[in-house]
Amino acid sequence: MTKTSVVDAQFDTAEVILQNPDRSCPDDVFDTLGVLSVQYRGFDDRVHTGQIVVAIDIMSEVEAFFQQALELAFPIERVIPVSAPGYRWNGKKVLADNLTSGFDYRKVATQKKMSLHSLGRAFDVNPQQNPYIRYEEGGRKEILHVPEGTKHDPSKPGTLYDRHPLVLLMEGFGWTWGGRWTPADGRVDHMHFEKSLGSQSKA
Repeated sequence: MTKTSVVDAQFDTAEVILQNPDRSCPDDVFDTLGVLSVQYRGFDDRVHTGQIVVAIDIMSEVEAFFQQALELAFPIERVIPVSAPGYRWNGKKVLADNLTSGFDYRKVATQKKMSLHSLGRAFDVNPQQNPYIRYEEGGRKEILHVPEGTKHDPSKPGTLYDRHPLVLLMEGFGWTWGGRWTPADGRVDHMHFEKSLGSQSKA
């Protein structure tokens, strides 16, 4: 039986939709964002309540992800905005705490273009179970593994894989799962879901 509920995040909008002093975000981006409260099963077998910042127009699809995760008893460590008190965009702490999160005004790792996280149109799930891996030399050489020392093992709880119901759910909504990218693409991002502006549901 699932144990009592735990509150991981319960912030006011102004506490988590705010400027990062190191990366100024255009004000019109903030106008498109909302704070979604979600419930999920933690690795402690308790039901947790957390919050994620995403674009308002895809909020219902993100909510459906967490609803199905809860129904499947898919464990999620914690869902807290990276801007929340205690994190304030500290990437190392986000990874160390295995944070599932959405909006973060930043560039794609090792690239100059802005990530869809910067529009609230991407979210990452359980980084420690679902690492990001960067490759060079046509996919023959691994040059970056984030978080360090982690392994993508589909047999482990909280891990996403190609036929996972949560992956199929989001792809049905027109989202891209970074675990489908390949070493030849230069990266595989098992934690990452994104949906570009104009992407249509396939359902």
